Formats: sequence, C-alpha cells, structure tokens
Amino acid sequence: MTSMNTLVCQEPKKLHWEKRQIPIPGDDEVLIK
Repeated sequence: MTSMNTLVCQEPKKLHWEKRQIPIPGDDEVLIK
C-alpha cells in the first residue's frame, strides 16, 4: 500500500513538472511577477 501511495503522490508532480516545462506566455508572466 505504501508503494502505491507514493506512486499516486508522484504522478501529479510529474504532470505538474511537464506542464511547467512547456512555456505558456500567460503562466510565464504570472511567474515573473
């Protein structure tokens, strides 16, 4: 169960990082500010 929980927790983080790697003008402006 522990390994399953860690996988579930890591999945969203991977998606989040992938999204951050893709340059989005709107998000970049918000991050810079």
